[in-house]
Amino acid sequence: MINFEQCLQDNCGKWKDREYVFEKKEGCFQAVSYGDFLDNVRGFAGHLLSLGLAGKNIMIFGENSTNYMEADLAVLQYVGVSVCVSKEWKAKEVLRAIRLLDISCMIYGAEKQEIMKEVAEEFPKLLLIPMDSVSGFKSTEIPTPREDDICCKIVFSSGTTAMPKAVMLSKRNLFAGLDSLYKRCPFNEEDVDYLFLPLSH
Repeated sequence: MINFEQCLQDNCGKWKDREYVFEKKEGCFQAVSYGDFLDNVRGFAGHLLSLGLAGKNIMIFGENSTNYMEADLAVLQYVGVSVCVSKEWKAKEVLRAIRLLDISCMIYGAEKQEIMKEVAEEFPKLLLIPMDSVSGFKSTEIPTPREDDICCKIVFSSGTTAMPKAVMLSKRNLFAGLDSLYKRCPFNEEDVDYLFLPLSH
């Protein structure tokens, strides 16, 4: 299996200063370099670890954004289990998932403020972190993550025919999907991907 951490380090060595993610803000696309992206990931991971969240289930709830991507990678690679839920969910579905998965922390988008009020009332001890505060923490040394964790990510089925179901994924699962994709659609560093599906998928 590919070593996730080694992959990140190798890519940073090759493309540290290269524009990596573009996000439209105030009418124009703003770029984040690969190096800055990874610094933000490690800085936020260090912050979460300092809050005692190692090994905990952490929910991410919001619209697609660079911060969403940074939070997801920080959690699944360095901290605990990343639980990504649909941005379309209502309070009822969010509250159910918190109970079901024993969520310790929620990272949420600014557009979810109303739902978060209900979450705070129902779970007053749940740690809530705004998505726009993900970037900006100083990158720090982080303990070497385990590559054989049984579960590093939980996603939910769409719920088209029944209640959405939680699906557990390991790093091995994630890379198996990447290998299959690459066989069908080879890509390289010159390609540009346009993201329009929700990151929770």
